[in-house]
Amino acid sequence: MSVRITAPVAGLNGTGVGGLQFENSIAETDNQAIIDYCIAQGYTVEPITDDGKPAGLDELTIAQLDELAAVEEIDLKGHKASKQTRVDAIEAARKAKAEQEQQDALDHTYVVTYKDAAGDEVKVDYIGRDVDQVREAFGSAEEYLGAEILTVDEKLTGEPTEQA
Repeated sequence: MSVRITAPVAGLNGTGVGGLQFENSIAETDNQAIIDYCIAQGYTVEPITDDGKPAGLDELTIAQLDELAAVEEIDLKGHKASKQTRVDAIEAARKAKAEQEQQDALDHTYVVTYKDAAGDEVKVDYIGRDVDQVREAFGSAEEYLGAEILTVDEKLTGEPTEQA
């Protein structure tokens, strides 16, 4: 199945991964290895019809829907009764993925527990994208202030919930 790949970088022109020729951030391929790589790197992948236009899910055959689900790593188990159940499952999975990506992009509050130069344990709230970013930000404080990070916990409902 041929797919249209849209790079996450706007205005990309030229040769990309696997020899893909991007024009205005869009390329086409049927090479499964390249498709898999692009999905893993956050590129948008859409099946295309014979006329070169992006295909709506309703326009795809059952075999194409199954292949698309495999490419996008969508489990169709329990959703193979009909073409429409496949379409519904793919749409639901795409919606859930988009919502998760949106949530993941939000900053989170972390509780950083550290030991200061005097040996006292201190807890502070810090806003960051992920535990690694928070640890990196506090890394210089460790060196500069003689502090030692003990834990970084994600704060979801007022209590630390995820030990880093």
